[in-house]
Amino acid sequence: MLQAQARAPHSIAVKIGFDDAEARKIFAGSDFTLMPSRFEPCGLSQMYAQRFGSLPIGHRTGGLAETIVDGETGLLFDRASALGFLGSLLPGLLDFWHEGPSGSHAPLGHVSGLQLGRLGQVIRGSLQVINLDQKTGSDR
Repeated sequence: MLQAQARAPHSIAVKIGFDDAEARKIFAGSDFTLMPSRFEPCGLSQMYAQRFGSLPIGHRTGGLAETIVDGETGLLFDRASALGFLGSLLPGLLDFWHEGPSGSHAPLGHVSGLQLGRLGQVIRGSLQVINLDQKTGSDR
């Protein structure tokens, strides 16, 4: 993480430690919260995200799976990898884009276009990782 910050100091910030007031500001100021945990016994981050209007996106495990209702209160993905992330999220996002935020049966009807745009940036970044993995034979 510190190396990533050193490579892109204007885009990435790393702070080691925890400050509750700062964490709440981050949740309140974010469009979505990505939680790719491989193991999560309980998890409060997704509940903070929901409370502060940040769309929680989590790996379907433990407390994340118990508190995020996929397609309603957030998004869940089944495999903790870039491919698993995209494979699980894209169908739900396509449904949302097809129905639109004002559709009567639209999943994630509270999600703004800005959140979807930023999520699109994450998806594009994930696709770049997948392309790199395919070249090296890795599956993250």
